[in-house]
Amino acid sequence: MFSIDDMILAIMHPRRIKSVIESINRIDYIDIVLAKNMLIVDAINSLKSFALDHGYKYMILTSDDLIIPYEACLRLYEDILLHGFKVITGYSRIKPSSLDLNITEKEIYDLDRKLNRPVFYHEYRFLRVHDVLSYLQKGIYIIPVFFVGWSLTAIEQSVLKKWKPRGWFIDKILINNKYYTWHVSVDLHFSYTIRKMGIQAYCDLTVYAPHLAVRLETMRIGLEKPQVEFRKKRKSIF
Repeated sequence: MFSIDDMILAIMHPRRIKSVIESINRIDYIDIVLAKNMLIVDAINSLKSFALDHGYKYMILTSDDLIIPYEACLRLYEDILLHGFKVITGYSRIKPSSLDLNITEKEIYDLDRKLNRPVFYHEYRFLRVHDVLSYLQKGIYIIPVFFVGWSLTAIEQSVLKKWKPRGWFIDKILINNKYYTWHVSVDLHFSYTIRKMGIQAYCDLTVYAPHLAVRLETMRIGLEKPQVEFRKKRKSIF
């Protein structure tokens, strides 16, 4: 029987954002692992290895600039329990004031030929707030999507095993007075990879996580030692 104990909330955590940390601390019914002070691909690989090594059937991946609603992981668990989705995500606004959301229904046009080069913002064709409201008003709560942007993205074990995280393209970035190799648009590469695997991703439109879009200057990369922190759930919800 699949239970919430088979899931782990995995958080890329290079920054220290008070409101985000408070939302994480409130979540007490699911195991949590944090990859601290790491570049994105290093963080994802650390989280992925932890989830697989400890036998979790699903890893819920998210960033550290989202306020995580208390029941969000539970809703994703219920979606998987009812429908068996291999990838199911929540969503956020691209920026706090934006009407654009970090999910798309359609694949970016001619995407195969755009690998290893920047994809421009307008090419994504992000869903907007009114699109989601329209679905919800019709009683549609789960939709198929192409692009998922790490707003609590539950990934099944077999998909995790096959996925090799990398950026859509590679660049350099200055963090704390040091240049690093930066994997850009890892979420786009993930969306592209699972589509190539023949896996359809879905979004639960009731799982909304506010996105703070905090600047890179707050990162602890290069200032504090990279580490993985595990937090065992504190109570059962059943």
